Amino acid sequence: MLRFLNRHRVEALLFLMFWASFACVVHVLPGWNVNTRFALTCAMVDRGTFSIDAYHTDPLFETDDKAFYNGRFYCDKSPALSMLAAPFYALSKPILAASDVRIKVLYARQWSMAWTVCLLGALAAVLFYRMTILFGASGQESLALTMFLIYGTNLGGYTSLFYPYLPAACCIVAAYTLVLSARRRG
Repeated sequence: MLRFLNRHRVEALLFLMFWASFACVVHVLPGWNVNTRFALTCAMVDRGTFSIDAYHTDPLFETDDKAFYNGRFYCDKSPALSMLAAPFYALSKPILAASDVRIKVLYARQWSMAWTVCLLGALAAVLFYRMTILFGASGQESLALTMFLIYGTNLGGYTSLFYPYLPAACCIVAAYTLVLSARRRG
């Protein structure tokens, strides 16, 4: 492990820097899209259901991004991110058990987001950095391009929201980087 970190210290530092900068941004009122996704995470962990009936009218989960089917309310978004966040939300519950309900929801959402969206967003940034090097850019050029991509485009705005855009971008950049690496090795 130390050998890997020594060989890839720039990538490791970039990863930690991006992850920390993404995870430190807190949205107290994140909006309907985030709320419906997190309500689904809570419903799966707390109640063992995909129905968000217990959450959709709660002011902490205020949303009109919901679907009504057979007398029940559901998140009208893809469930992938909510499912990905479920184990991290479950881990946060014992830690936050004694907290005020509002604080509990805020911190549980932030914790879940840090271990899903922020982590995968930081990984996407590092993979983009590697990809630009594979295309022939120098380390400094790759760093500048990566910083511009993350902090100079709309992508940066999604690094601190519970949206699936960064996990999806991570998968796309990872696949592309793997193909480039394999092609380069022949």
